[in-house]
Amino acid sequence: MNIRRVTTSVLAAAMLASSALPAAAVSIGTAAPETSVSASALTLSERDVRSKLYIVCKDGRKVYVGGSKGSMLSTLFVPNNYKVKNDEIAALQLEVSFDDLADNCDATVDIGGNYCIYDSTGKNHYSFFARGSAQIPGIKKFYNVMLEINDTDVAKIDFLSEYKNVRVEKVPVDLSGAKVTAETKTYTGKGLMPAPKVTLDGKLLTPGIDYDYRYSNNIEPGFGKLVVEGIGDYKGSASGTFKIQPKRVSAKKAVSASKKTAKITWKKSTHCTGFQIVMATSSDMKKNKKVVWVKKNTTTAKTVKGLKSGKKYRVKIRAYKSVGKQKIYGRYSKLLTVKVK
Repeated sequence: MNIRRVTTSVLAAAMLASSALPAAAVSIGTAAPETSVSASALTLSERDVRSKLYIVCKDGRKVYVGGSKGSMLSTLFVPNNYKVKNDEIAALQLEVSFDDLADNCDATVDIGGNYCIYDSTGKNHYSFFARGSAQIPGIKKFYNVMLEINDTDVAKIDFLSEYKNVRVEKVPVDLSGAKVTAETKTYTGKGLMPAPKVTLDGKLLTPGIDYDYRYSNNIEPGFGKLVVEGIGDYKGSASGTFKIQPKRVSAKKAVSASKKTAKITWKKSTHCTGFQIVMATSSDMKKNKKVVWVKKNTTTAKTVKGLKSGKKYRVKIRAYKSVGKQKIYGRYSKLLTVKVK
């Protein structure tokens, strides 16, 4: 049998050349066409790997042979079982990914391989070992090792590859796409600091571990601003707003001094734009409903006209703050009642 050896530098150079598809070429001499080809592949690793073995045909077809998930893959194939003829085979391809690497990391892997060629009598005609390194950018990126078969005098190929010394470098995740929210707060005259809620791609992040945060514009009613800055596994920043509502209005009394009218009074409340008074004759505040707006925040009384005589009205009032075209409302006051003359 004529076996043409390939020096170890071919495999080592191919492994070092690219992080995408490094390849090792094994060239075989003239063969008897009836010779069956079989191959076994064994993958050993210090980490959990997902390994797959394929037959690559000369016409471009790629036939899956077998694979496994774990620290070791061992598989054997005979082309006839996969409807592939010996002279159709161009290569054997082993694909490996590291399932236990984090999503946000690059890995450098030292790779070693033994390649043994046997004839149909079981004699080992070719064996070599080579080692190199390769970059694997991120999880799920397959590292490919290729054995090219140029003719069919091969009875069996044993392929052993070892993946050792996986060095992981975490790449910080950009925080700029995060959603930043916080609960609504009520004006107190002091800076308000509601706990932030930061989510990125559906994951809730942890303050002090994944990000730091700061506030601004967080005293007066309106929209406070919250800025988060990535730390640890995260970089960059994101921002959000939270509502600061006016204080709850303290209603004093409601009286009807003249027909179809009622006078509503409340305590002074200046950290707002104005007030909204809602009156109705039913407990759900829908029947004979009347809404009155008071546009000065210094006002403390309002006479409401056009009410139903003889009806008992429920009355509530709340402050609002105008921010652009939006209104931010405070809580309603306690209910007052008044029977209209």
